[in-house]
Amino acid sequence: MAGQWELDTLSAINETRNSLGLPSLEWSDELEFEARRFWSRPSSALRVVKACDCPHWTSPKALAELLWCEELARYFVQRAAVVIFNDDVTHCAVASD
Repeated sequence: MAGQWELDTLSAINETRNSLGLPSLEWSDELEFEARRFWSRPSSALRVVKACDCPHWTSPKALAELLWCEELARYFVQRAAVVIFNDDVTHCAVASD
């Protein structure tokens, strides 16, 4: 189940997409599961397009900038999910189709 920080990060990614004239990405529970799996079995999470580690206080807007990649700028990408979890640092991953 997505948390507010994850939803806010996807919204920030969509702001960038919209500024490029691209449609917003829709949240996908399937892709959320895949992004969560990335941290335990990276080789099996084939649709994770970007991951990063950053300080706990990183804002959703800053996370969106860290996660932005060419894959998220493709017009045909329609769905995505962002996963964020914390231990010593904040770990983030974004998956898209």
